[in-house]
Amino acid sequence: MLKSKISKMVGSLALSGAILIPAVSANAWTEYVYVKDLYPDAVDYVFVNNGANDKYVLVQERGYDGRIYETKVKCDKMVGSKCHVAVER
Repeated sequence: MLKSKISKMVGSLALSGAILIPAVSANAWTEYVYVKDLYPDAVDYVFVNNGANDKYVLVQERGYDGRIYETKVKCDKMVGSKCHVAVER
């Protein structure tokens, strides 16, 4: 009798867990990374703010040929004055 109660309890916990896991939104799997941590080997970072909604960083990286290449990275989240970029995990 005790064995059947334990098996019912384990079964109900497994079923409730299986129902709750897909209920987690996709946004919960997104992580925000500081742009300087995302591009650690960059030569320079230029923050550009063109209005209230258009914030991005120009990341300047040195290529293998010695030239400087710029990559425009959109800020998904601002924490203070630091630009964070969304990374899917």
